[in-house]
Amino acid sequence: MRRICSFEVFGTVFVVGVLAALVLPPTCGGHIRGQVRCAHNLAELYRLASTGGDAAALVTSGGWRSLTHTTPMLIAPEEQEVLICPLRKDSEPGDCDYRCSRVPFSKLGPSDPVAADRPGNHGNGMSINVLFKDGSVMEVDLDDPRWKRWNELLGP
Repeated sequence: MRRICSFEVFGTVFVVGVLAALVLPPTCGGHIRGQVRCAHNLAELYRLASTGGDAAALVTSGGWRSLTHTTPMLIAPEEQEVLICPLRKDSEPGDCDYRCSRVPFSKLGPSDPVAADRPGNHGNGMSINVLFKDGSVMEVDLDDPRWKRWNELLGP
């Protein structure tokens, strides 16, 4: 009878681990990667809105898409994918998948939302990302009690 040495066990575990690492990310990580990219898009929009002045006023009055019509353009045509949630299946060029605050940026408190996904961006009934004035992005469930108040501060 042959004894199995620890090197053979380690080698087998290593090979199985490498194979799992190659197979699992494409099948299991797509939604998580999309959520992270969505949060990154919101953070980019925050950087634009927090420049103050005209940018913040435009966002409150005309939504995020208004930043594509400024001179100079704050969101150039080749950068407009920042307005699209990577998890939304039916977005088209020219769409904007993010809501912005109805309240002027200067009047928002640090824990007030500046922007959020449109419900359904991540799938029906799924959580959404909310961007706050302090620059943080938080994933929240639609049944979260805080969401009701935040939802009232956001435009259509």
